[in-house]
Amino acid sequence: MKYLFATFLTFFLFLSACGGDEPTATISTGTISGTVYDASAGTPIAKARVITEPPTGSVTTGDNGTYEITNVEPGTYHINAAKFGYDSAGVNISISADVTTTADIPLLPDSLSTP
Repeated sequence: MKYLFATFLTFFLFLSACGGDEPTATISTGTISGTVYDASAGTPIAKARVITEPPTGSVTTGDNGTYEITNVEPGTYHINAAKFGYDSAGVNISISADVTTTADIPLLPDSLSTP
């Protein structure tokens, strides 16, 4: 009986030592937000596609031309916006943890579709 108790106690202490009390690593992320707008008229562009390079996310602008990409790991990114009828354009930004970085992107009307 003492042997069984000692074995059980040893096993319990082993599990306690291995036990999951250590904190898990979490990665703090940032957010990118901004407005895509017509560079010649200054008006917001709805339904423009905004993507990041390297890829972390892509979104479509709302009716007011604004967008937000969340959970972006810290680093340097190229943010590109595109919309039919406009030349695509982008900006380079640096993302920091727990910070919202603004990246407004002006688009010029597509030179091929303009008379």
